[in-house]
Amino acid sequence: MTNAQATGWTILAVYCQSDSGSPTFNISIAGTNLYSSAQTCTTTNTAFNSFNSTSVGQCGRSQPTIRSRPRRATKRQSITIKYKQL
Repeated sequence: MTNAQATGWTILAVYCQSDSGSPTFNISIAGTNLYSSAQTCTTTNTAFNSFNSTSVGQCGRSQPTIRSRPRRATKRQSITIKYKQL
């Protein structure tokens, strides 16, 4: 996703849910990972809110880097980013 607004964002939470299995993910913002290590999705749409950095500058780009280990069962993985505009 790309922030095309004239202001930056502050990330409040990231939610991840998979249909089964334990796929992992991290999000890179301008080449820096949001988390110090990959986070593990759950089937209950867990909120992940302990970040290294929460800022996305104007016209910044947030690129999800998904490391999925399907464990033969994962068919769907959803990542939602909750943010506020500065």
